[in-house]
Amino acid sequence: MENLLGKNEETKLTLSEQTIRDLSVIKSWTYFFAILATIFFGLGLLGSIVSLFAGSLNQQNQLLLVRGFFVIIFMIAVYFYPIFSLFKFSSNMKHALAQKDNEKLSSAFSYLRSNLSYAGVLTIIFIVLYSIFLLFMLPAVLAIGMSGMS
Repeated sequence: MENLLGKNEETKLTLSEQTIRDLSVIKSWTYFFAILATIFFGLGLLGSIVSLFAGSLNQQNQLLLVRGFFVIIFMIAVYFYPIFSLFKFSSNMKHALAQKDNEKLSSAFSYLRSNLSYAGVLTIIFIVLYSIFLLFMLPAVLAIGMSGMS
């Protein structure tokens, strides 16, 4: 492993018992959240599919249901990787702690880093989109408010 000085040396890191216990708790919670998110997305997808075929609705309501279905599909597509990387983090961490396997530990943290990077980029994208939305909506809201005063 290459260290900060650029030398090609193996870096040793020892984990205390408390750190191992903490990582075990973190592993359990990330696994729980990954499973919970998978269940919620599955239920959302199932509910949107059922609502698409639920009886005779007028055409406007069907259009809303189709839009809702595609929103669910979009959300699943956007959030699939973070859920997957949480699951991979927890499963690799479980194996690393049980077998004292440094490669699995490294892989687990790689998935966690990837998850957090994805979340950070997604957060920046949403902040920019909200800012653009507010930038265009604020003049419209002010114009409507001003027209109501006269």
